[in-house]
Amino acid sequence: MLQVNVFISMLTRLSKRKKTMLCIVIGLLISLGMYRCWLHYIPIDVTNNDVFLQGLPKILDGLRIVQLSDIHLGPYVPEDLVNRAVDIANRCNPDIAVLTGDYTSISSDYVDKCMEIMAKLKPKHGIFLVPGNHDYLLGIQAFREAVSKHGLELIMNSSREVVPGLYMVGIDDETEGHPDADRAFKGVPTDSAAVVITHEPSTIRFIKDRDMLVLTGHTHGGQIGIPFITREFITRSYGYRAGWYRIGKKQLYVNRGIGFSGRVAFRFRCNPEVSVFILHPAKD
Repeated sequence: MLQVNVFISMLTRLSKRKKTMLCIVIGLLISLGMYRCWLHYIPIDVTNNDVFLQGLPKILDGLRIVQLSDIHLGPYVPEDLVNRAVDIANRCNPDIAVLTGDYTSISSDYVDKCMEIMAKLKPKHGIFLVPGNHDYLLGIQAFREAVSKHGLELIMNSSREVVPGLYMVGIDDETEGHPDADRAFKGVPTDSAAVVITHEPSTIRFIKDRDMLVLTGHTHGGQIGIPFITREFITRSYGYRAGWYRIGKKQLYVNRGIGFSGRVAFRFRCNPEVSVFILHPAKD
């Protein structure tokens, strides 16, 4: 009780200016604490999508692909948020896991830890990933080494037949890398089912028109969802914002991501997302 009285006495002797500054500091500390709590409890949405693909063998009907994007692990995106996303993805019982770029955003010091967490994904047929613009800016060599160390499969301008009749195609980042769609599709039969992963949705313009699923991220869905304004700004800047788009025969999905960049370390009306795609043979 004596300590409380002493503290109150000290406050009464402070000038008006110092009291104002103290209130501001206390308010900032409370806000920071609330922000850190919010990061630990922000909801992660799961979006389930049925996709019909030409060339998909009937035996693969129901195959499940889970996508994570734009992790941005670092000072503003805590490990437990990323671990929660991975746990949710595993509960979706994936056959294949894909990661579409931007694993850190502040320092390459976080890339090894991010890949360690991504390696906790438990799909039946492998984890496939491509780099994003931040992965180049922070050091593509450190990124490559972390991917290799933790046993993930990087597909940059290349493809892989994951299961008979289904090809995973990876295209490099458009802004900082060297996307080459023709090279990526080399060896992919035209009558087979193809799933493309690339970081930026605008990369779709380099891909020849054929029935396929294209999974991307990059936009964070706008991250701060102000009605009308966010949609207008993001679509004007990037061409696509979030969710489904149809470009000719191509089916494009833009994932909202898990984290956020250091420039805008906040989300509003735009929750992190784990997206799930259940594949089916196209209907005749």
